Amino acid sequence: MKTFISFPEARDIVLDHLPGPHEDHIALDMALGKTLGRPIVAAENIPPFDNSAMDGFAVRAQDVPAPGTCLPLAGEISAGCSDTPPLTPGACVRIMTGAPLPDGANAVLPIEVAEAHPTENSVTFLKAAIPGNHVRPAGQDMPRGHTVLEAGKVLGSADIAVLASLGQVQVPITRPPGVSIVTTGNELIEPSEPLRPGKIRNANGLALAAQIATAGGQLYGQFHAPDTREAVRNALEAARGGNMLVISGGVSVGEYDFVKDVLEDMGLSMLFWRVRQRPGKPLVFGLLGDIPVFGLPGNPVSSAVCFEAYVRPALAGMLGRQNVLPRLESAVLDKHIPKKRGLHHFVPGQAWWVDRTLTVAPAGPQGSHIVSSLARADGLIHLPELLEEAPAGMSVSFERLR
Repeated sequence: MKTFISFPEARDIVLDHLPGPHEDHIALDMALGKTLGRPIVAAENIPPFDNSAMDGFAVRAQDVPAPGTCLPLAGEISAGCSDTPPLTPGACVRIMTGAPLPDGANAVLPIEVAEAHPTENSVTFLKAAIPGNHVRPAGQDMPRGHTVLEAGKVLGSADIAVLASLGQVQVPITRPPGVSIVTTGNELIEPSEPLRPGKIRNANGLALAAQIATAGGQLYGQFHAPDTREAVRNALEAARGGNMLVISGGVSVGEYDFVKDVLEDMGLSMLFWRVRQRPGKPLVFGLLGDIPVFGLPGNPVSSAVCFEAYVRPALAGMLGRQNVLPRLESAVLDKHIPKKRGLHHFVPGQAWWVDRTLTVAPAGPQGSHIVSSLARADGLIHLPELLEEAPAGMSVSFERLR
């Protein structure tokens, strides 16, 4: 087991010890936000036929070589029409946006450059026709046999449109990992209970469940254990049926911190304990069989920050997502932040733009127990461990919170 390691090393260890994704299928109308399990290849051309991009007139370009050309009107084609006779050479047909182009036609002239003569049943064109103008070729959007969506993509509304266009009513996704949450502590009571002396409400359980949902996981079960070895063991045994186990509290060196010892008794292969970071130094990670286990500190900011730094990327990895690590933006500090050399600081911060420069500052008083500052934060300001100070005006990395 490694101990007191750097943030980058700790995260690398996590990402190197994850089980792979499992494929599942889901109805298209339930696929938004899910992770695509395998590539989607177009089984047909989209659009399936050459069609008009404008309301106008379908012509053979060679029949309208110059402005002033007049052609007889041979009919009309509306969107959805399935019976389109070939275009007679030397004639034109009125056509609507999205309607199939008749055989023989190779251009569309918009109604804005045409003068219809109803009594003569003819049309004079004010511009010459150019082959291909205002024509959407078959397969222009998605050619048959082309990979249109890659595995690991988180499906958004445009992806749903692509799948619907292809008739993909059952979507291959990666199964959301089932995550168990165990909170520990004699001091915790339910959020619905009135406060009593020495007690605090259990905020971490609900906060972690919300973070799991936004990270693409699925809550397997939520358990609580008071600070006794037996209670912790019972809760952990009940929670180990999921694909991941996240524990809040009981991982430090206090007299009532039993989690680490109980996990080792249960057969945990502990890969590291304690990370050079603030907040969240007493972090545990290991494997219980093939189940990743995270022992997070009990303070609410520490718990939330460690989830973002380690658990969210781990869930992305287990889902097989294309982007596992968060995107970091370059920003400038608006004010000085106290910094301790040797620890990577995650500072809940607010962000705004000043003359096209992303500017950040702490979101309020900092402390592992001050959850209100985290609620005001737009993201986390990263201050690497080698920094000795973080003065105003310094360039920093900023990670948006979801």
